[in-house]
Amino acid sequence: MNLRNRTLAYLAPAALAVAARIALDLYPVDHPVAQAPMLGWPALLLVLALGYPALLLAEREGCAPAWAGRGAAAPRLLAPALLGLAFAGVEIGVSLLRDFPNFHAPFPGSIPTYLAFGTVYEIRYHLLPLGVGLWVAGRLLLRGRRSGLVFWAAALAISLREPLGQIGGLRAMGLIEGPFWTVFFFAFVFAANLVPLYLFRRHGLFALLVFRLANYALWHVAWPAVVFPAG
Repeated sequence: MNLRNRTLAYLAPAALAVAARIALDLYPVDHPVAQAPMLGWPALLLVLALGYPALLLAEREGCAPAWAGRGAAAPRLLAPALLGLAFAGVEIGVSLLRDFPNFHAPFPGSIPTYLAFGTVYEIRYHLLPLGVGLWVAGRLLLRGRRSGLVFWAAALAISLREPLGQIGGLRAMGLIEGPFWTVFFFAFVFAANLVPLYLFRRHGLFALLVFRLANYALWHVAWPAVVFPAG
């Protein structure tokens, strides 16, 4: 994949994130996710700018290119979308079982909210640390040796960030209690971070983003729009 195609492949989701952020400026959404610091213009533009060199570093260290032309749609788009929807199905099932309140952004503002947030989240918390980590450990320290081991070590470490940060808050909110639900949520959130990283290594940037956006489309947009129509 040449540099021009890599650039265009990255600019497409970056442009969508910018468009979604502009929509939030024009039609503000009163929700913590829409007002998250990383969706502020300086932070968003910085993350998008840093994401491109991180993508080049990751591809240089063995991750798949963002797009490989014809015949690539099924593994790069369909499979990640189905996996994202499957994870959303589990989240919906647990929310029904646990009687979760409505903590989603109100529809239709949820569409630009989670489009911008999901894209920036994947670049900031997955692409950036993975690209830099693979380059530092794989290229500078190991000189290109054991690339598979380096990837899995980096992916496992990156995937621990969200569950370690969320469990305490979920317990404090009363959404989970007891060892079973604590272990379940930790394992589920960990898997929800590890799976897109694996998809990125195998199928590239679009697979990473499609997984997250498909998950958010069902879990944060379609599902609450039906169950909590008043927002």
